[in-house]
Amino acid sequence: GQVQIFYGDETGRPNGDGGSDATQGTRSAFNWDAVDGDVNKHWKKVGKFRQGHPAVGGGKQTEIAGNTFKRYYNGQAGEDTVVIYAGNSSSVTVSGAFTDGMQVRNAYTGETATVSGGKATFTTASNPVLVEAVE
Repeated sequence: GQVQIFYGDETGRPNGDGGSDATQGTRSAFNWDAVDGDVNKHWKKVGKFRQGHPAVGGGKQTEIAGNTFKRYYNGQAGEDTVVIYAGNSSSVTVSGAFTDGMQVRNAYTGETATVSGGKATFTTASNPVLVEAVE
């Protein structure tokens, strides 16, 4: 569950000129002009989802379909279940995590859907799809 974001990952910082030191390029100046860019927006969404769900960092994981994972946590922080899908479909299998009739949200886009036939179908595909229960 430990996060591995290295200096510049959150802004897509390119490697600089390494000169005679092969690793120097990874220690180039930070690209402050990209702080409000798409890569940083992505990391903010993923980070906010992780912060709000103990299942992401401290839970257990099971694969429920291709590239679709249920993460669940039951501990001091209470109970928490999410589904994470790494693909390009707007229809996500959520059976075993959420039941038919439940309202769920893709935390990445903010769009909501009602679970039907073990799937949550959103109008917009995103990668990733971060599914959480709507409370």
